[in-house]
Amino acid sequence: MASGWRWTGWMQRGLPTPKAIRMTTTRYTADRVETTASVWLAQTFNCTRCHDHKFDPFTQKDFYSLKAFFNNVNEQGDGNQSKLILASKEVEARMMPLQKEVSALERKLASQSVADAVVHAWAERLVKQPTDWEPLEIAQLSAPQGKPVAASDARAFDLSLVNSERVPIVAKVRLPAGKTITALRLECSTEADGARIGVGRVWVQPSGKKPLALEGAVEGVSRKATEAERVLDTTAKNYTTLAILVPGPNKPSEALVWQLETPLTVREGDTAEFNITVTVAGRETAWQMLFTEAPADQLVAETTLAIAGKDAASRTKTDVETLRREYQLLLSESREVRAKIAGLNARLDAIRAQLPAAIVMVEREKPKDTFILMRGVYDKPGEKVSPATPAVLPPMTEGAPRNRLGLARWLVSSENPLTARVTMNRLWQSIFGTGLVRTSEDFGAQGEAPSHPELLDWLAGEFMRSGWDMQHMLRLILNSATYQQSSRTTPALLAADPDNRLLARGPRFRMNGEFVRDQALAAAGLLSEKVGGKSVRPYHPSGLYEAVAAGTASYVEGKGDDLHRRSLYTYWRRSVPHPAMIAFDSPGREVCALRRPRSNTPLQALNLMNDPTYIEAARHLAARMIKAAPTVPAQIQHGYRTLLARGASAAELAVLTRAYERAHADFAAHPEAATGLLKTGIATADAKISPATLAAMTSVASTLLCLDEAVTKE
Repeated sequence: MASGWRWTGWMQRGLPTPKAIRMTTTRYTADRVETTASVWLAQTFNCTRCHDHKFDPFTQKDFYSLKAFFNNVNEQGDGNQSKLILASKEVEARMMPLQKEVSALERKLASQSVADAVVHAWAERLVKQPTDWEPLEIAQLSAPQGKPVAASDARAFDLSLVNSERVPIVAKVRLPAGKTITALRLECSTEADGARIGVGRVWVQPSGKKPLALEGAVEGVSRKATEAERVLDTTAKNYTTLAILVPGPNKPSEALVWQLETPLTVREGDTAEFNITVTVAGRETAWQMLFTEAPADQLVAETTLAIAGKDAASRTKTDVETLRREYQLLLSESREVRAKIAGLNARLDAIRAQLPAAIVMVEREKPKDTFILMRGVYDKPGEKVSPATPAVLPPMTEGAPRNRLGLARWLVSSENPLTARVTMNRLWQSIFGTGLVRTSEDFGAQGEAPSHPELLDWLAGEFMRSGWDMQHMLRLILNSATYQQSSRTTPALLAADPDNRLLARGPRFRMNGEFVRDQALAAAGLLSEKVGGKSVRPYHPSGLYEAVAAGTASYVEGKGDDLHRRSLYTYWRRSVPHPAMIAFDSPGREVCALRRPRSNTPLQALNLMNDPTYIEAARHLAARMIKAAPTVPAQIQHGYRTLLARGASAAELAVLTRAYERAHADFAAHPEAATGLLKTGIATADAKISPATLAAMTSVASTLLCLDEAVTKE
């Protein structure tokens, strides 16, 4: 949690070339500097990325010295992140016996003795009898998307996909008559710079027979036997991408190889279906399926072949040990042990897959060099700098580590004048709608001076004295006479202090979009109180996601409680943010936002009246109102108290009662309209209430949800 949020950023698309890595990491680290300066110091450090600050006493060297704290991590700009698996004591107790058994079996493998002459003879055979791979002829291809095209000689097929999700491909191949197949190979290559390929769920089924029993073999450019093994479980509920393959121009094909547990002797006319599921985010890829008759002990990694090709006298001690280990793995008794290890590791992986994981940033053992970038250009380094805090602020304590831990301690040091004030100002902003410093993102010379500087100082001091206890400060502010004032205003107060900067009345402002949605669901009794878990996908305008998102990505709405989780858990793609949130001024997530704008637009009213979330909430609120009292006026009163925490006035009751009666008459005359309204959303309507009655009260409940008072904190 403390360092994982630092990983948020745009992920580099395409092949991570040195140039792309430099560009992306420069952007990532700059974003971390700007975010740190904004969140904890309320300073506009983005100005110093290219030059010294024009208004505040910060220099370009300050920017890159702060950047040095965040430039010391292993990243390639491809979104790969280090993770910390968080296992409970109970889970660790379950895993420990399995881990001990794996360790014992690995020691058993290592203890096997093999004569040098045997290993030498095997190495010579690898060189003299190289494994011969022959392509399988493709008779037919099918896929739900992408339209794979067979080559003119039917020995390969091309597939062109961009940002695709899982694409199952079935290639019907002709098996070579008279051959005895011992292993199969799947190759992928591309001339496109930046293709990314994942493989999962592979099985091969000869016509009229059961699928072949396969096991991973040690072969390929970068693939290992354990990786080839992972994609063979066709019953797994979760699709598992094998790995990211990164082929490209002038690079050899990537390969996965599986050995048949029982060699397959092919008869005339035999065919087989080669089933693979792939993901491709890139350009055109070429695929081949091949076979061999070579014995199992020849299915070795290309690095092993390179060592075997050396003259015996020129092999190093490491080379000799590598050959010995690889040969041991091919022995029948070793294969049995390996199978046991694979089974145990599969059980461990299944346990780990259920564990929560936290994204973390891991420090490099050898720090990276950091340079001032001239005008901020990634490939124009200037002066080399070391990790340091801004010179105008109090320095880090002597002996403090010059890493992110030291920076974190400096941020919350009592000598730092900003962090406590900035944090308390944001807390005040969340409660009163406006911070004591209105420009909560800028405490610099171009920001606004605090309306109550002594109060801000006192809050910051109390925050530090309490041990940085946010709950204590929240309770303190909410129990204050300032907060508990009425938010009603008078003409005199409005004329003297229209923005309530003098705090003569309580806060009144439109709630954030997340709160508006959550309040509606809570009033309806639909809000899920489940804490934690993955992001969920609530209702979304049909076709919008697909129209904006690249490739063939699609938006699949959640089911059950996922549609009613708190807005905190709403899935958010930065290129396609949730439109209902945006309508209520939720900021985009390209950069850190410390202050939200507030608008009052027709789109907000349209959203409250037409969004399935609010229609469904109105229906369930209506059902609660109907069940709470025997008469319509009493039911409306219950709706007021549930949603607005007050009773309705006589005038309000009269207006809404008449509205209910008109709606009831309309729905009774047009039952199909009532049925259509009540079908909105997934939660079923109460069958004990007549459709016309429920639809009419739903109209009233929808009106309540649309009231300015319902979306306003006061």
